[in-house]
Amino acid sequence: MSINLNEIEAARAAIIDLAKKMLAGELSYMAGSSSIVGLLKAARLERSDEFLPFVAIDSETDRFPAERARQFWHPNALLDLQPEIEETERWAKTAGEAACRTVIKSLKLNPFSDI
Repeated sequence: MSINLNEIEAARAAIIDLAKKMLAGELSYMAGSSSIVGLLKAARLERSDEFLPFVAIDSETDRFPAERARQFWHPNALLDLQPEIEETERWAKTAGEAACRTVIKSLKLNPFSDI
């Protein structure tokens, strides 16, 4: 299996960007965690314990419609779910905030660790 460092670097840069956006309030922790989990294989970080909080958030929130899919849901169904979505996002922020800081610091200091 060959290693494409450009792909790995791009995936890791995207993970840093997503973590920064979550910390800045520009991206929900539910959506950001799902995106980070989707990048772990390309970043060759799928076995790194630093990402377990994101995996947990993604696992616990996958029952909710993704933001891009909400346009296809009936408005009343979304209204019914909204309080639970908001509560879960608060939990996701609590669970993910420190992980975002850790991942940003770790990937900046060791951009090619675990390869």
